[in-house]
Amino acid sequence: VGEKTFADGMKDGLPVEAWLAEDGRPVRIRFTDPREKDRMDMTIDVLEYGVPIEVEPPPPGKVIEESEFDELSAA
Repeated sequence: VGEKTFADGMKDGLPVEAWLAEDGRPVRIRFTDPREKDRMDMTIDVLEYGVPIEVEPPPPGKVIEESEFDELSAA
């Protein structure tokens, strides 16, 4: 897979920082997009492991393809 470089000189992808617990599991993950036009900072804190959850997928009418998302976020 090739690496994409944008007009502003930034490469495709996001820098990632991770904080690890003593057992090596991540407890915090941070993604930062340094480009000014599309700036994004996202931090995920892992509060607990091994917790049972019930998850249902969204209905088909609520799902979009990545290309549709890209078009919406380009505006």
